[in-house]
Amino acid sequence: MLLNLALTAPTGNTTVTGENKAADSILVVYRNGLNLPVMLDGAGQLINEDQFVFATDTGSYWSCSVIHDGQMMIIGGRGSDEQRSAKQISVLDSCRLRRIGTLPIFFEAGACNTFTTDSGSDETLLCFFMGAEKECRSFKDNSVTSLPSANHDHQETSLGKHNNRPVAVGSGFGNKKVEEFYNGIWYSLADFPFAEYYIYRYSMVTFNDELYLFGGHVDGSSSKMAVKFTGTSWTQVGYLTSERYGHRSIVQGNSIMHVGGWVGVQNFERWTYNNDGKFDQEELDAKLTSYEYYPESFIVPANFCEL
Repeated sequence: MLLNLALTAPTGNTTVTGENKAADSILVVYRNGLNLPVMLDGAGQLINEDQFVFATDTGSYWSCSVIHDGQMMIIGGRGSDEQRSAKQISVLDSCRLRRIGTLPIFFEAGACNTFTTDSGSDETLLCFFMGAEKECRSFKDNSVTSLPSANHDHQETSLGKHNNRPVAVGSGFGNKKVEEFYNGIWYSLADFPFAEYYIYRYSMVTFNDELYLFGGHVDGSSSKMAVKFTGTSWTQVGYLTSERYGHRSIVQGNSIMHVGGWVGVQNFERWTYNNDGKFDQEELDAKLTSYEYYPESFIVPANFCEL
């Protein structure tokens, strides 16, 4: 289905260029109740972005975020009007979330990630959304098309990327199934070994070309786990300082930052890769309260909201 994207001229900074650096800031775009967007600066100070504007029919709660064709996007979720916001394709335009298109589906509590096609262009997969927990759509070239469904449902999960292939893990409906999408087919892999029954609401991030999974809701309890996927198996790499689920993790330079989540108050937690091939963990003083499901996070220049 061809989308009618409102590609109006940007008024500020909408694109990502170059490598992100530790000196850059993390913009957390979120709206639920009294919780609104904040900026974590390079010194670890948390700044309320009171001037942030959510344009009509945009929001960031139970959403998904990607970098697609160089633009920072938030897709689907809930907002000021749940039904309309669940179809949003919106971009960050400095301190403003601006809607540029409408999906043909209600994309709430879905998983997404961006992959590189054989021609070198971006393709974003939109998968496992509410009411269609096996289904996936492809978003590229301003159009949305259907893809083959997974073998198992993957409710309230994240979509990982390993060797530029989509990886799905577990489900809130009670499974620990792992699948990889390749050449138009979902292949079942060995079950996730660090859950007895099920896992969901974790974060995943690709760092140094390796796929990591953090936290989550595992067998009825919140988790601290941190594991790495090698392509054929999972290995333990440590534990988060605190249990969390419904959070996001984001690569920042040579580090991974863990943002928000449940339960209750969650400090920002930085994992920095060291010369020994391991991570040094640091719990920052900056903290968020009830920024869960999901605090969409982006690496931006310190003056991003001034542009």
